[in-house]
Amino acid sequence: MTAFRTITRRLTKPFRWRHSRLTLAAILLLGSMVLLGAGLAGLLLTGDDGPVITNVGDLVTSDDGLSTATATPLPGPPPNDSPLARMIIEKIGVDAPVITLGLDQNSVPEVPSGPSEVAWYDWSYKPGWGSNAVFSGHVDWTL
Repeated sequence: MTAFRTITRRLTKPFRWRHSRLTLAAILLLGSMVLLGAGLAGLLLTGDDGPVITNVGDLVTSDDGLSTATATPLPGPPPNDSPLARMIIEKIGVDAPVITLGLDQNSVPEVPSGPSEVAWYDWSYKPGWGSNAVFSGHVDWTL
């Protein structure tokens, strides 16, 4: 009789555990659905429906043709077209003449010939002309 009880307990324990896992999963699923439904209901009930129009006249705007014109801004002075002379950046200690360089025969940007020169590339915009100007220089240089 004792062996029968032991076998019965062993057989029913996994079933009970499986039963409790299914119950837990069902409770979690039901709780998630309730929370999701409450969130959606909250969003739908508190949404702004926009302005309420009670009169068709509210839809019509009057335009008398006398609207005030806005002044167009006057263009500023044209950018300076003089050749670049020096680049001075006091914060990092740059005070060097600017030379104009371009691309070599392999379409690679040319480099300044010494450590005291800054190159401006003629295929880029000039400073002040509304886009990016490309410069090149080196802090450390070996001969």
